[in-house]
Amino acid sequence: MEAFSHIGDHITPTIIFDPEKKLFLIRGRSFPDDAHTFYKPALEWLEKYSENPNDETIFTVMLYYYNSSTAKILLEIFKVLQEIYDRGNKVTVRWLYHEEDEIIREQGEDYKELFTFNFEFVSYPDKSIN
Repeated sequence: MEAFSHIGDHITPTIIFDPEKKLFLIRGRSFPDDAHTFYKPALEWLEKYSENPNDETIFTVMLYYYNSSTAKILLEIFKVLQEIYDRGNKVTVRWLYHEEDEIIREQGEDYKELFTFNFEFVSYPDKSIN
């Protein structure tokens, strides 16, 4: 399956979904004017990937700011990951957050409560992740 990628800017995150390299990443800031339209190609790609996923999917989320529309999209992404997990594949979300940003960590913990696949929380000291 061909990889999906989007290079981020000041309002959209970098997104890399590459099953061959076993790299699934959303990183940066996310507050596009229309999150549904922006994320639609990524969600469609992920849905297609879910039909024949890797045995293990490690999905990294490293957002240091996102809006409520993006929060809803993350929920949709995690629902797809749950489907992959429910079919017997290993799924882990690595939720990275700045060591002083308890809000982002707590948001990740809220997602963790909704799903049965593994969540790992990893703090980092440097907030410049663009």
